[in-house]
Amino acid sequence: PLPHRLAVTAFSRTRVIDALERFAAGQESPAGLAVGLASRPGDSVIGAADMRLLVQGWLAEGKPERIGEAWVHGYAIDWRALFAEQTRRRLSLPGYPFARHAYWPVASASGTDQRPLGPASCPPREEPSTLVYQPFRVMVGETHDGPAAAVERWVCVALNLTDTLTQDLAGHWPETARPFLFRNFRLAEESPAAYTAAAAGLLECAQSLLGQAGAASNLQVVYCSDDESSLFAGLAGFLKSLTLENPGCRTQLIRVSAREDAAGLSRKLAGARRLAACDIDFSGENPTILVWRQADILDDSAPPPWREGGVYLLSGGRGQLAQRLAGRLLDQLRSVHLILVSRGESASGTLIEPRVSGAVSVAYHSLDLASPASVTALVRDVLERHGRLDGVLHCAGTLRDGYLLKKTREDLDAVFRSKVAGLAQLAEATDALALDFVALFSSAAACFGSAGQADYAAANGFMEAFAARRNARLSGVAGAPRYRVIHWPFWEEGGMRLGEAHRAEILERYGLVPLDTETGWRIFDGILAASRTPCLVLKGYPARMESLLAGTRTPETAPIPSPETRPAAEPLAGEALFEAVVQRLRELLSKATGSALETVQARAPLERYGLDSIAITQLNHGLSMNFEGLSRTLFYQFRTLADIARHLVSERYSACEQWIAKTLPAARHVHSAAALPAPAPAQPPADHA
Repeated sequence: PLPHRLAVTAFSRTRVIDALERFAAGQESPAGLAVGLASRPGDSVIGAADMRLLVQGWLAEGKPERIGEAWVHGYAIDWRALFAEQTRRRLSLPGYPFARHAYWPVASASGTDQRPLGPASCPPREEPSTLVYQPFRVMVGETHDGPAAAVERWVCVALNLTDTLTQDLAGHWPETARPFLFRNFRLAEESPAAYTAAAAGLLECAQSLLGQAGAASNLQVVYCSDDESSLFAGLAGFLKSLTLENPGCRTQLIRVSAREDAAGLSRKLAGARRLAACDIDFSGENPTILVWRQADILDDSAPPPWREGGVYLLSGGRGQLAQRLAGRLLDQLRSVHLILVSRGESASGTLIEPRVSGAVSVAYHSLDLASPASVTALVRDVLERHGRLDGVLHCAGTLRDGYLLKKTREDLDAVFRSKVAGLAQLAEATDALALDFVALFSSAAACFGSAGQADYAAANGFMEAFAARRNARLSGVAGAPRYRVIHWPFWEEGGMRLGEAHRAEILERYGLVPLDTETGWRIFDGILAASRTPCLVLKGYPARMESLLAGTRTPETAPIPSPETRPAAEPLAGEALFEAVVQRLRELLSKATGSALETVQARAPLERYGLDSIAITQLNHGLSMNFEGLSRTLFYQFRTLADIARHLVSERYSACEQWIAKTLPAARHVHSAAALPAPAPAQPPADHA
């Protein structure tokens, strides 16, 4: 945590503002304001239990300001226990120290800012297009065969293998192809709960792999199923996210037949290592991989999918996406009834006010979609009020951004709550209704993964797998709802949007741009009318989007770097290279956080700089310009810039030389590296999204 602290004890917003303004102006500090340096002595005998008793005493004596005074001097306060019976909302402030100097644009003589635009700011010559894709299975054997990847650690995770098959498998691994680690998760019959347990198990395995810096690895996840719509198919996005965060870890999701024996399974798992694809199906006669291909399914002459007088339920009702969709339906239809559902308690501050005016009504309901009783009661209430329900639009979603190395089970459960448990409850409550459709708003992260959003990718992947399973089960039932899944890119307005730094990186790497609202809704109508599912929508420059669609490798996956051969060490030369890399890292950190270069210390804990998601993205982008296939979690794995520099010099010696040569062309050539101390792994910086 940051050492310089300020606490304000007040009972109104006005007093908080007054105290902060007086402090900023350098005036005498008002009562209830405390400023300090968190330098609690290491030999303090006041533990957590003692501090709780002190806090209770201060509150009983009417001295809450003493709590603030203790906190600014470094004592830990259990804020959740303090406000256990009340609702409190944490407000986010910048996570880095403010610089004491300002920067202003420098204008040229013509009055135009002449600063050069970065490569991400320079659009290609072609115009962006909005395209729709659908998944296809392609047989392996033409261009996807190759030598087995040379990795130090081959880890195999199985889902629901029988005990007999697991025991037999141990005796069938080829001597030259045995996994470093094999683990089988025994789960209940495929269900939302089993899917969640599988994702939690993968999170545990991923963190174990990522905690071992330096060694390349291949993580295979295998499940046995003869069901074309197995829920476990949705886990591919999680695995691709892992590879995006650490390109040295190749990942594969492998399906085999439920009738597979140990000899065939071991042979197929070893053979899959020769494939660069992530999503591989060995259940049929010929193995296949999943690819996305452009599909011409939109028909502008098709009738709109909306009914006059229709009744539609929208989950995530207070989110921007659902709000904009509701506004569009109100503009488009003369008669419509909208039920907007979310976990919030008040409709205040939303774009659309509740109303009941003849043929048009908008109603808000606050409930937990994961609660079976609440969802069932809601659907019953809708039927009693309106006599029918024509469609469900599942727009709900939660983000808990953070790299896998620091992600918790609580994060995963929070993200899964609406898209996994919530979807299952909506389905159970509406399966008997003659709905026109159930539209599921998914994300392209399910198809390609997303660094920092592995749980979100898995939650959206579940929606596609669940929809396929539901459609297959209800295919012969007259009047049964048809599930439509659309994987959306990031939107210009509404939906899960990206920060500027991430948007620039996505444009540069893949040629993707935000989807404008009008185009998005036009395509949405077309996909619903076409009754094709699942669909992927992307907007960008087609020639540059191919890296996402090739199917032979996950985006950003680079060839796993092989260990470098170096001549005998020269201590002075190696130390000089190390110091030069440290200097470059200091410059990157200074630029990413806005801190003055002289304040960035090589051996200071990284948490001192309050690295937020934007800063981490910029740092990773700066390193990726010089190091191919570098892990995105270095700033979590190592405690200081010096530790990162030692790791880079040890593992990417030649790349370090080239990096320094770009910036210091006059520097003497460094021939070899000294034996540098091994970097010390560290806990990730606190409070990073």
